[in-house]
Amino acid sequence: MWRTKKLPSYVNSDGIGELLYWGIGDGIGLKYTSRNDGIPLLELGDQPELLLEISVANLGEPAYEAGLFVEHSRGLSFVGRIIEGNKISCNLYNATLVTCSLGNPFKKESNSLRLRFSPGELGDRIEFKIWTNTTSDEQSIQGDLELEARVVKRAEVSVRGLGRPEQVFYGGEIRGESAIKFRDEIGPQVLHSFEVFNGGPWRVPHLSLIISWPYQAENHKEQGKWLLYMEEKPFVDGDGECLMDPGQVNNLKLKRRPGAVETPLEHLILQDSPAPLIDFVNATESGDSSLNKRRRRDLEEVVRAEAIVDKDGTTRHVVTMDCDKGTAKCFKFRCNVRNLQRRQSAVIKIRARLWNSTLAEDYMKADRVVIRSKARIELDPFLEINQSNTVDDIDYAETIAYPDHLDTGESKSIPIWIILLAVAVGVFLLVILIFILWRLGFFRRNRPDPTMSGSLMKKKNDEYIS
Repeated sequence: MWRTKKLPSYVNSDGIGELLYWGIGDGIGLKYTSRNDGIPLLELGDQPELLLEISVANLGEPAYEAGLFVEHSRGLSFVGRIIEGNKISCNLYNATLVTCSLGNPFKKESNSLRLRFSPGELGDRIEFKIWTNTTSDEQSIQGDLELEARVVKRAEVSVRGLGRPEQVFYGGEIRGESAIKFRDEIGPQVLHSFEVFNGGPWRVPHLSLIISWPYQAENHKEQGKWLLYMEEKPFVDGDGECLMDPGQVNNLKLKRRPGAVETPLEHLILQDSPAPLIDFVNATESGDSSLNKRRRRDLEEVVRAEAIVDKDGTTRHVVTMDCDKGTAKCFKFRCNVRNLQRRQSAVIKIRARLWNSTLAEDYMKADRVVIRSKARIELDPFLEINQSNTVDDIDYAETIAYPDHLDTGESKSIPIWIILLAVAVGVFLLVILIFILWRLGFFRRNRPDPTMSGSLMKKKNDEYIS
């Protein structure tokens, strides 16, 4: 509780009416922090209300039609008085003034009262003006009494990114952009989601999420190759919306295949197994010589793979498409989230397709391709919301794609030493087999004895002919 302060006396002809003590309680949603300049800090906390505690005493004769008046900042709304043993009644006179009847007459006694206020859209400070009045003649009149506090609105917001499914495969026939007529011909579906969470203690009336989306692979040319093709406008699961520029969503105006059933978003979120590879139809590229020429040029300027050693010591060649690293062409868009209460979250979901032909053409020899989108929280400075930790205001969602060598018919080359070893083993086994057959007499032939052979004689016209 804030330290109370003794106020000047009000003296009337019947006696002395004195407003003795006042202050603000921290029992409901407040934290008191001292400041070097003497003005206290009011940190809005977990509970939704603020208490103003006032003690009033009459040390003299009864005062007639005695009243207490409390004027407050517009960002506060009067809720009521906590009922205690006295008969003081308080009512809202207008939007910023509360009047309390102390009694008629207000006898020689002291009373305490606690007024409840609900904080709304507060500025950087709150103010109270407090005074008393009576129809009795006052011997001396004091000015209004003021209470001032700086407001601290603290809310710890964070964002967490997630890509689903966890892994997809690419491969098959390479198709030119002009050969694709329907969305399901692009490649497998992916979902990037960003969850914004407010850890409190204060609510956040409004915040924005700035998302960087890797729509093309970087090739150091004005036009890159499609990477993550956004097929529909992102949406906010909560109170909010995403603002997109023309051309960012379904740039090629591709339609859904008639009769095709789309995978529900919930299935993509829960899916942990690899997504099935689209069965691509053989592309007819006759008459598309400009496409073939562009491919040959782009092959020389693709994003290079990095050699990464896994925990088991295996070296993997990984390609990373990242907005921050400059390995992907990215566009930005803004998603607005409103009324994010304490311990609540909102989720932004982005549905897209992995452009299979880009990866199948340039990265079949890579072990995997990692594609990352980025989200960053942006708070309006006008809201004056403080955070003690801003590290978790940025996060990424990833799609990890693997080459499907079985589908494409390609396989990694076999080392020459394995070939030579296989030949040597084969020759050795053949020699062993020949030796065994020789020992068993397989190669010996049984010839007839020449002394046992006779002349073949035939009788013709009663004569023997040899």
